[in-house]
Amino acid sequence: MKKSIRGNIKAKTQEDRDAIVQDINKYTLWRLDTSESIDETTGESVFNFEAWVNSESDETKLWSDMKRHCDKHKGKLDRHNCNHDEEHKTPCVIDEEYKTG
Repeated sequence: MKKSIRGNIKAKTQEDRDAIVQDINKYTLWRLDTSESIDETTGESVFNFEAWVNSESDETKLWSDMKRHCDKHKGKLDRHNCNHDEEHKTPCVIDEEYKTG
């Protein structure tokens, strides 16, 4: 089972998005997915990611790092245990959410 952190952060510049990815890449990842979208309500650019880590320690540190980015740029995060890579898959259950702005 992997530890997943998903985020939708309103990082306005490529430099801001790169800083988020740099902080994610400090940890040993199983996988990282990123994309960009537009907030339908505000028209703002949103940086989306899901990062899977293998250890609880890395999850705790990454969660803290991403909350800092969320505070700075506004957005939302969630974290959960993910078993999509396992033989018996079950729906994800969100353990914690964090939202600013």
